[in-house]
Amino acid sequence: MDKLIITRQNYKSNCEGEKPFYVCLRIDENGPTDLELCPTDQKLTETVGTIFVAKIKDIAPQMKAVFVEIAPGCTCYLEMKHFENAWFVKRARKEQLTQGDELVVQIKKEPIKTKYAIVSTKIELPGQYMVITNEQRPTGYSAKLSKEQKERLQKMDLSADKDCALIFRTNAATATADELLLEYHSLHETFRQLRQNYAYRTCYSVLHQSKPFYSRMLKSIPRTMLERVITDEPHIFREISEEYAADVFIQERLQLYDNDSYSLGQCFGISRLLDRTLNERVWMKSGAYLLIQQTEAMTVIDVNSGKKEAKKKHTEDYFLQVNLEAAEEIARQLRLRNISGICMVDFINLKSKEQQDILQKRLTELLRLDPVGAQFVDFTRLGIAEITRKKVRKSLRQQMEQ
Repeated sequence: MDKLIITRQNYKSNCEGEKPFYVCLRIDENGPTDLELCPTDQKLTETVGTIFVAKIKDIAPQMKAVFVEIAPGCTCYLEMKHFENAWFVKRARKEQLTQGDELVVQIKKEPIKTKYAIVSTKIELPGQYMVITNEQRPTGYSAKLSKEQKERLQKMDLSADKDCALIFRTNAATATADELLLEYHSLHETFRQLRQNYAYRTCYSVLHQSKPFYSRMLKSIPRTMLERVITDEPHIFREISEEYAADVFIQERLQLYDNDSYSLGQCFGISRLLDRTLNERVWMKSGAYLLIQQTEAMTVIDVNSGKKEAKKKHTEDYFLQVNLEAAEEIARQLRLRNISGICMVDFINLKSKEQQDILQKRLTELLRLDPVGAQFVDFTRLGIAEITRKKVRKSLRQQMEQ
């Protein structure tokens, strides 16, 4: 069962002393799995999910992209392929994009280092059980939903509006018909108001603010796995209570931590966790360890047998066990550190094709559980595992540096 911990920590900067930030930490029965930091002074308009009226600043046909401004001096990258269902507020020419055209966009990826934030004209409003979008597409279903669960959702026939589409999330599997209907009507009303009002808003207007950082993680946890939501921040406790006022499930699991002896951060060892998560070396129970090095182009992970020496007659079996343990830890570390892009893993060499297949199958299964979207690509000719993970937010290291 998972716990969601929301608290405030201080980060010690060499230049500016201590800086406060919020920590949202998800813990399962095996330990921490997801970790997100958020500066206490960060504006909601800077986060993924916020919707703006933007202005086209430059058009780059060779890149098949345009650059738009969501605020004066704040440039974002937008791919041309997303214009099919775009909501235009002001357009000079109907069949051709023009500098100065105004349209509705939503932030999909935060700016990372020198790269602009990525926006899209595909508008998505996420809920606990579903996502509503202006994209013209058939109803979508989480890959984790079974055939029977998908059939149950299809029978409800919720997507009656031709101007929007639905994507059902994993949580929809355990939701009652009343809960699904209630959320659908709430999301659809928000969508309807957006569609009705955007044409009358001025450039740079914020049409819809994304939910707070902890709300996104809370929605990503399947209800069958959620045991407790704990925070020691009274205002966050109030916000969650108000947002889920009619949700008995969340109300029963929401807890305001109040202990003068130990802070919530001390109770769950968050400071130590941050130190370990920023360290290049990660020790495993077997005595083996991972060496994780993040570069500009990719992340490289080396699996080492470490302190423990295997007996010669058990060497191959031992190396397989180390690799399987490493696969679990790698999947966890990718999520904890929010590592994205290309990741190359040098596992301990396995001579048996059967053992290589066992490792590949297990690694693929573990990566499928990642809510952000990670996948095993292949082993190279040198036996290096190729992994890709979707880029959405800054890595933990970049968040700490920020």
